[in-house]
Amino acid sequence: MYLLAYKVALDSNSLSYLIDALGSFDRPPTGRTVAEKIALARCFIYRGEETIFCITPTVRAEYSRISSQERLTDHAHWSLFHLQELTQPSNTADIIFRTNALSAHHSDIDDCRIVAECEALDVSVFLTSDRKLRNSMKRLATKVNVMSGRQFWEAMAIAPRSKPTIELNPNDPLNDATWWRV
Repeated sequence: MYLLAYKVALDSNSLSYLIDALGSFDRPPTGRTVAEKIALARCFIYRGEETIFCITPTVRAEYSRISSQERLTDHAHWSLFHLQELTQPSNTADIIFRTNALSAHHSDIDDCRIVAECEALDVSVFLTSDRKLRNSMKRLATKVNVMSGRQFWEAMAIAPRSKPTIELNPNDPLNDATWWRV
């Protein structure tokens, strides 16, 4: 298995995809992002026992701007109960400096700030479906691997018929679903 003890951070889109996928109790997720949703669900369910899925302060700020109260509540509950919300790094000046340096290569300042936060907070892997962000950070993000959920799932190299590391509640409808199993 790909690394066992580390932090895996999600961007706000990956967080939404994970919530959507694991909310698909009796049916596989749908839509044009279905492969990414399934990969993120598998990464979460089959993750190493010491792996922590987390979000940075900027991701929390991004999802806090969701206008739908139902979606906002889903994100807040998921973040509270299933993820670790990383605290703002104490070296704010360093974060700003690094964010500005990264922004010379990528236009979304929030994306750059998330990468800077990941580097400062010792995050090993940052998952994003944003291809432009992944491409621009390939050589720039020196302390964190920036990849998609699908890339991370492939890197995990989970053998077929492996048992998930997350033990589902016996009453969880996902127990009867097959779309997430390998």
